Amino acid sequence: MNEVSKQATAALRLTDALEIVQGAPVDAPSYRVTLACGFTPLHVQAFLAAYLQRNLPARKVSLATGLYGDLPGTLAAAADTGAQAVAVALEWSDLDARLGFRSSGSWGPAVVPDMVSTARGALDRIGLALERIPAAIPVALCLPTLPLPPLFHTSNWQSSQAELDLRQALAGFAARAARRCSLVNSTRLAESSPEAGRFDLNSDLALGLPYTVTHASAVGEALALLLSPPAPKKGLITDLDDTLWYGLVGEVGPDAVCWDLAGHHQVHGLYQKLLAALAEEGVLVGVASKNDPLDVQQVLKRDDLLLPAEKVYPWEVHWNAKSGSVGRILRTWNIGADSVVFVDDSPMELAQVSEGHPGIECLLFPRDDNGAAYRVLRHLRDLFGKPRLSEEDSIRLQSIRQSEALREAGATESVDAFLEQAEAVVSVDFALSGDDPRVLELVNKSVQPQWCSFRGGGLARPPLRTRCRIGGNHVSGQVWSVGQDCGDPRPPEGAGTGDRRLGDELPRLFPAHRAPVFESALRAVPGSRNGFRLRTYREKRAASGFLRALSGRQAVRQVQAIARTVRKSLPATVPPGRRIADEF
Repeated sequence: MNEVSKQATAALRLTDALEIVQGAPVDAPSYRVTLACGFTPLHVQAFLAAYLQRNLPARKVSLATGLYGDLPGTLAAAADTGAQAVAVALEWSDLDARLGFRSSGSWGPAVVPDMVSTARGALDRIGLALERIPAAIPVALCLPTLPLPPLFHTSNWQSSQAELDLRQALAGFAARAARRCSLVNSTRLAESSPEAGRFDLNSDLALGLPYTVTHASAVGEALALLLSPPAPKKGLITDLDDTLWYGLVGEVGPDAVCWDLAGHHQVHGLYQKLLAALAEEGVLVGVASKNDPLDVQQVLKRDDLLLPAEKVYPWEVHWNAKSGSVGRILRTWNIGADSVVFVDDSPMELAQVSEGHPGIECLLFPRDDNGAAYRVLRHLRDLFGKPRLSEEDSIRLQSIRQSEALREAGATESVDAFLEQAEAVVSVDFALSGDDPRVLELVNKSVQPQWCSFRGGGLARPPLRTRCRIGGNHVSGQVWSVGQDCGDPRPPEGAGTGDRRLGDELPRLFPAHRAPVFESALRAVPGSRNGFRLRTYREKRAASGFLRALSGRQAVRQVQAIARTVRKSLPATVPPGRRIADEF
């Protein structure tokens, strides 16, 4: 369970891939993918479909391909074919046929500048085609992986100026494409498919299929991971002795534990830096250690510590069982064990935590093996990697600390008294886009009260976004209030809370005697075919209670004024005789 080798999914043989595709559930919802490439897609198509099917067992994956040699045309037609995702395997021959091995075009110094110019133009056309694919359709892109022909005037061990110009143009294209697409990491691909074993000239000349079977599998797997990535873990719980630092602090003392080159244990410093980076990215980091708290406090005062103590919460430092510490941390974070990684140098502690918390991923920190420790660091990056960072990631730990403060206030003093001293501000605005992948989930499931997003039938519907600040801390949430039809008022699966929480709990959080400032801003006009409206009576009632709980009738009037502005701005999208302000 704690072996880093388990991070890699088993590579498929071609026969295995075909069996997986043939065994897809017949009645499952379809997942339609367009594979865009300029060569014969045979093996890549089989492996991509198989890896996607393995990653999405509840769906039936179907792949469509375009015309041979017409990658831009395939991209242009992707949206019209009903594709739900697009995978692109780009090769040099897609930029200019003379950069491949099947063309009869000339090589030589006289034509090389024209090749470079043609390649630049092709990259521009492909980039434009990618930009025209609707934003709701994910796109995975693999840059050229095959060698260039020996067409330049330099020896193979020297890079020519023309080749450098080609690669510079490709790098610029990749930087622009990364704003729209997910790109395969070429270094990681080289680990599973070394460059020397990628190209099959016999197959390329005979069938137009340039990849070896092994390379086709690696490219298919890489594209599938980008289109169907595993959910990132949310929290990491770490041990201290011989994990966060080298040495037993209770035996050698706070000044003798080390994590640097001078102490010959730099790998522990690298681990600290990785945890600090993860914390900044919104990953929750906690500590479960059997130690004397006073000794640990002395270590935390050292100015050479690379993981700031304030980025870690909570700290469970005592002599009780670590499985109990892990349980308390999970309750504080309000997340399941399957979303958490536990790192320790003791196999016995890992086994006990694993038994007490099924689903948690336990990793052994190899204190005396730098190579193995490096593999652990890379595996942790894979487990917590995210395609992009959001504003909510930066305030997640603040929210949890504030939630704990609220709970403690409820146990020791009146919550109303606590809130009277809080400087609470609630901002409400209309999101610029419905493409936010977090629309249908709680922004922070570990915060109470939890405001949930209602099921809206798709990510294309813009949400009404709310953000609450109490003092210097934030509690964030999103509430559906713009609909295209009268949909299901039930909260999405796993959301946690529903509209009852909105109507019933917010008046308690924001009592009348301590009404927060209410801000609202119209950032975009979210029109729809059926109008701008709340969908159901229950949702209207919840939203009304939510707004009145914030700052009384004045807030409702303010939102009504914004609604009237929307009504004037969207005469064509609001049904005749319907006033948006009346929804409140």
